[in-house]
Amino acid sequence: MSELAEALYRHLLSLLPPGRYPRAGGAADGMVRALAQEEADLIREALEAFLQAFPQYAEGEALSWLGEGRVLRRFPPDEPDASYRERVRHAWDWWLRAGTKPGMEAELARLGFHARVIE
Repeated sequence: MSELAEALYRHLLSLLPPGRYPRAGGAADGMVRALAQEEADLIREALEAFLQAFPQYAEGEALSWLGEGRVLRRFPPDEPDASYRERVRHAWDWWLRAGTKPGMEAELARLGFHARVIE
């Protein structure tokens, strides 16, 4: 039983009226433990789903959806997830520098070009 499930088990026991605690190892105790474990699993799954909304934790298709929401596409189309994740995470900063000399130099360098931008 995980630490969270154990804490939930103790919490469920605290909700019972005084003197009505189930016998350790009995059927009622097993039911309370099963409920605590199920609740812990649901909390873990909800947290994992919630974290998919953040680029630094998103994986697979969720990362692509976050990028589309920021109108960012992969450059080139087979761009690795790590570099795409960083672009999605820093989309606001990237947008603020778009079209500026430092922004153009940084983007060209990121793409592997050693170019000098002349204004």
